[in-house]
Amino acid sequence: MNIDNNKLVCLADSVGTNYKMKVRTNTFSELLGRRLGLETHNYATPGATTGYLLGYLKENDEIIENVKKAKVILIACGTNNVLTKGLLIMGEAGGFDISSWRLLPKIVEAIRTNPIKTLKMVNALNSHEAKENIMTGVTTYENDMPLLIDKIHELNKDAIILATTVYTMSDISKSVVYKVTTKSQSEIADSLNNWMKNNLPSMGVEVVDVAHALKDYHGEEELSNLDENDIHLSDAGHMFVYRLMYDEIVKNHPELACEEGEDVIQVR
Repeated sequence: MNIDNNKLVCLADSVGTNYKMKVRTNTFSELLGRRLGLETHNYATPGATTGYLLGYLKENDEIIENVKKAKVILIACGTNNVLTKGLLIMGEAGGFDISSWRLLPKIVEAIRTNPIKTLKMVNALNSHEAKENIMTGVTTYENDMPLLIDKIHELNKDAIILATTVYTMSDISKSVVYKVTTKSQSEIADSLNNWMKNNLPSMGVEVVDVAHALKDYHGEEELSNLDENDIHLSDAGHMFVYRLMYDEIVKNHPELACEEGEDVIQVR
């Protein structure tokens, strides 16, 4: 590895942003960067898909230059390839005439408070047509990711690349309601996550199974903002994911192991 490379680059959708965080500098990428002593560049973008990130690596000069100098590259993307399609289907069935990025809190609120509207959304989501529509997003992801990884390798053959699996509402909530209403979406997300785990390592990518870890979590802290009708990670959720990423890196690159200094976790 090039010892002069001193950057951490995060290519992500909104899961990597500081949306609704209390300490906005404690995203998982910034926490990991400070832990490893790397200069962090977080390009998490709401609504981003794998195709969007691929475009970044072809056209955005700033990102290209930072990827060339990266020691670690994080890829946290896939939700908008797959789950957004499901949200649009549910939103139409629920009668929500708003843009897709504003649908999620409305849908979560309806699941919690309106059984009749929820039934309509679930029936629409479980239809054969809906499942076929959502699966096109899986295919797009599977086609785009090898191209994205090839482009990263073209720019930087030495960087450590980590990719996270996609989580759903049923992964971050123990409630049976969420598990039932999002069952078909969860099955498709599981299919995508299995593809990641079975294929990305052969491309030189280390997979951080965030979805499985969230599902197995039994701590007291809320790792998402689901109580506020939002599934993005909370401050505790970013901390949780950062530590998963650190453990994955150190497992494969023990020379990077280091203590969590006092400057890693920032406070207001």
